[in-house]
Amino acid sequence: MTTAHLIALLGAGCAASSLIAWLAAINPLGAAVGKAIYCGLFLCLILGLLLDDVMHVVFKLTVEQYYGLLAFVFLAILMGGGLVWLSA
Repeated sequence: MTTAHLIALLGAGCAASSLIAWLAAINPLGAAVGKAIYCGLFLCLILGLLLDDVMHVVFKLTVEQYYGLLAFVFLAILMGGGLVWLSA
């Protein structure tokens, strides 16, 4: 996985976060769904940090790329979760 792939994943994560936040803003039920999605992503992030020795081998990434991917997931959660929190 190259740096361009990681940057593309960040862009996709930010776009998905914005879409979820927009859905949360237009529908009250969307806020609950958005919170559930971000809680699930946060749990996946924690599992990714706990199981990092195994997971970077499974995904065939170097350690630096794996932690970069986790950082991008964290940024997507932070931005999108903040938008859902502000729109609720």
